Amino acid sequence: AGTDAAVAAINDRLLAIGVDSFRIAKRPDGDFYHLVRGDNQVDDYQSLSEGEKTLITFLYFVELIGGSEAADSSVPLNRKIVVIDDPISSLSHNYVYDVAATIVHDLIELKDAQDRELKQVIVLTHSLFFHHELLSVVGSAKRVDLHRVRKHVYSGVVPLGKDDILNDYEAYWQIIRDAR
Repeated sequence: AGTDAAVAAINDRLLAIGVDSFRIAKRPDGDFYHLVRGDNQVDDYQSLSEGEKTLITFLYFVELIGGSEAADSSVPLNRKIVVIDDPISSLSHNYVYDVAATIVHDLIELKDAQDRELKQVIVLTHSLFFHHELLSVVGSAKRVDLHRVRKHVYSGVVPLGKDDILNDYEAYWQIIRDAR
């Protein structure tokens, strides 16, 4: 039942964001998936573009967070820390808002039957556009801590204020100034 629910949820998410050229289906030989196109034609995962692979992997990951890899066990949400590393890389800009909304509504706001939430959600990104979309979807309902990873001889993580974020043009010149 868990696999069937995950397949249905992933396919619903694909349709909700306008992806109707493929879907996933449960394979008849067990609790595994395969890619289906058109009139139930099974297709190879390799036929997907990099962006489509990123999208389907991300949606599977979102489903896995609420459940478990093992059908007979689960980990309470309040014991899970979720790290998402640049979820929009190789995706069309058309999906930036959808990915941000999925992270907020289906992970940050996720609650289990005991009203427990995820212990922490960490989102890493290089994209200023995605960063702004994510913050706008989160709004002020949740506490958000912003940090910048600085790479020098040793990497470091420093707090970042909402007003400290530069656009790409300003960031380019800041890098030049920092290098001097």
